[in-house]
Amino acid sequence: MEQGHGRGRHGAKGQDRQSSSLAERGGLAGLRDVGTPVGALDFATVREGLTASNSVLSKHVRVLPDAGYLHTSKTPNASRTRAWLALTDTGRAALDAHLAALRRIAAKATATA
Repeated sequence: MEQGHGRGRHGAKGQDRQSSSLAERGGLAGLRDVGTPVGALDFATVREGLTASNSVLSKHVRVLPDAGYLHTSKTPNASRTRAWLALTDTGRAALDAHLAALRRIAAKATATA
């Protein structure tokens, strides 16, 4: 888990650093309301949606399950293995909290403009 300034995985006012870094790029948001029958998206679809490199997405895919935010699974697909990603209830709640915080910030900025 990411550590920062002695505050553990939570930043100021409990903002969750694990979800916010990927949420800022839309990664968790892309998984928020997945309408697929299995409730997951494959790694390539998420990567393409984010326009992220394999290494950037892989970094998050390694960390977010440890935080309890992401469930990963692998299935055989021809001669390759396909990785599937799905938000957990905890991940969905963290994303919702992060998005709510961003909305509050935006509302304050709009009100003072």
